[in-house]
Amino acid sequence: AIVAATGGARSGYLPFLLTLGLCMVILLPGHVMAALASGAAGIVAGASFLAAGGTPTADILRWAGTGVALAGLAVYGTHVGGIILRRELDRAREAAEASNALALSEKRRASVERLALVGRLAAGVAHEVNNPLGYVKANLSYVRSELAAPEQADRGEIDSALGEAAIGVDRIGRIVADLRGFAREDGDEPCGTSVPGALADALRLASVRTKGIRIEVDAREDLARGRICRKRLVQVLLNLLVNAADAIAEARRGAGERWISVRAREDQDGVAVRVEDSGRGIPPEALPRLFDPFFTTKPAGAGTGLGLALSHEYVHAVGGRILASNGKRGAVFEVWIPRQASAPGCTSCSRAEPAAPSPRSAAAS
Repeated sequence: AIVAATGGARSGYLPFLLTLGLCMVILLPGHVMAALASGAAGIVAGASFLAAGGTPTADILRWAGTGVALAGLAVYGTHVGGIILRRELDRAREAAEASNALALSEKRRASVERLALVGRLAAGVAHEVNNPLGYVKANLSYVRSELAAPEQADRGEIDSALGEAAIGVDRIGRIVADLRGFAREDGDEPCGTSVPGALADALRLASVRTKGIRIEVDAREDLARGRICRKRLVQVLLNLLVNAADAIAEARRGAGERWISVRAREDQDGVAVRVEDSGRGIPPEALPRLFDPFFTTKPAGAGTGLGLALSHEYVHAVGGRILASNGKRGAVFEVWIPRQASAPGCTSCSRAEPAAPSPRSAAAS
């Protein structure tokens, strides 16, 4: 239409009819028929305009020959472009699949370590469940015997026994809920975490392994939020607490020297948590490799060698740091988490969280 409106055979736009096929190389790579149809249409249209304008037959044939050559080039270019495009798509798909496989592998690796940590707590969990279960059964047996002779039953004693049984059931339920919540996958991770709240979770989970160990906790409830998801921080702190309990058990020291100290402090840029124990400390030759994957100082079968490696990975991923050293008595681990900046529209950070432990020194209950 443009060629016809601007003079037909005398139009300056006439030569562009021969480039229609070449345009398909860019617009529709891989569509050979589109290039062939566009090239043929340009040849026919141009020849028609030339014939209508009285152009000699030899010139029309030269036009058509040029058009056939350009159409052939367009068909070839479109074919090659399709091959290149498919290869690029295949490479992109392979890269995406590899990335997804790596992400799944990392997720499974974290899950394995988390479940292994739960497994290390299993013996203590059985003991923790058996204690309340024992007095639940004893109290229910007492109530049953009392109700066998209702005229002699003491209503106050029955109420008291049922109340103690309810407390025992609540204790069992809390242990199970804590372990289930820690072990399961959680896709709704908060964008910031209360460090004292995460510490409270870790201390509660670790309590099944810290029997007879004095736990000294100093953490204010109003500390700044850390820029790390809650479950990962709980896993880091729980790993440090369980390792400390294991080190104390291996040291075989007296009851008066069995302690773990946890201190949380806030600085200008973040929150630091210091975990110190009265165990045997870290062998000097192990310190440089302590955060290497699969490196462990525990006996064979007692550890995966991933706990500290994952802790290091989680903390460094948010711009924090974790350091290990030996104190006056045992090992000292210092975890620093950067402060969480306020994020507009972030609602998950404002979810209710458990209260932080009181700043006091007490025996693990």
